[in-house]
Amino acid sequence: MIEETEQETKDLMLKSIISFEKKLQRIRTGRANPSILEQIEVDYYGTNTPINQMSNISIEDARTLTIVPWEKDQVQNIEKLAYSIFRYRGLQPATSGDVILE
Repeated sequence: MIEETEQETKDLMLKSIISFEKKLQRIRTGRANPSILEQIEVDYYGTNTPINQMSNISIEDARTLTIVPWEKDQVQNIEKLAYSIFRYRGLQPATSGDVILE
């Protein structure tokens, strides 16, 4: 009985630590990091889909993330999201027609 309770507690503590580490990765440090976009979802044909599952996200320079959707017609959906959510987070979204820069 005690061993089971101890194992359950260890499992819960490990899950908490993993969750905390993931949250720490999303903290803005002045350097571009694609992990800050992991939890952001875009309407993709009626389904909320994580942005990293519908586009390539790369680091252009120390302060710029580049989002290139796999389908060009999704740029507009990502743009809408960028201007509403990303500006709230202090990012300055811009687009060149088929690429979104943060």
